Amino acid sequence: MIEKKIKKEYTNGEVTVIWLPHLCNHSSICLLKLPNVFRLHKRPWIDINAAQTAQIIDVVKQCPTLALDYYMNTEKVDGESIIGVKERSGIEFPSEDSSENLILQNEHFPMVEIFKNGPLLIREKIKIIYDKETSVTSEKATSFCRCGLSKKQPYCDGSHINQPFE
Repeated sequence: MIEKKIKKEYTNGEVTVIWLPHLCNHSSICLLKLPNVFRLHKRPWIDINAAQTAQIIDVVKQCPTLALDYYMNTEKVDGESIIGVKERSGIEFPSEDSSENLILQNEHFPMVEIFKNGPLLIREKIKIIYDKETSVTSEKATSFCRCGLSKKQPYCDGSHINQPFE
């Protein structure tokens, strides 16, 4: 079954927060750190105006799966405002009217993270091969279930939160 990939954006004019729910492993970092911004039972669930931009960016950077990301709406280059995007992946996306190529700013090192009593997280674009005919290419990060309770195997769906394991 292929899951519909939703992308939502929330802006306060200075920063835009991107939410990709299919990447979320329900770590709850956002809910715990900024509950006035990330409101689980309200719609829209992100109130981008409920905190300072710097606070929002700090919490978004802590998202372990990149389900939350952000970009600044305007940046200044040589005193001139341009539309620009710098995602946490380290890739700078030039403005639309720019002929510059993409610049990889960070050296590339694969990262696999094991969360205590939680999922295995691979922070890479990877290809997952199910069998000879079926494969899926992931986004920037993929959470794999380690508890065995996920209904979206092999992916984590946050089931470990309700039934802890070690």
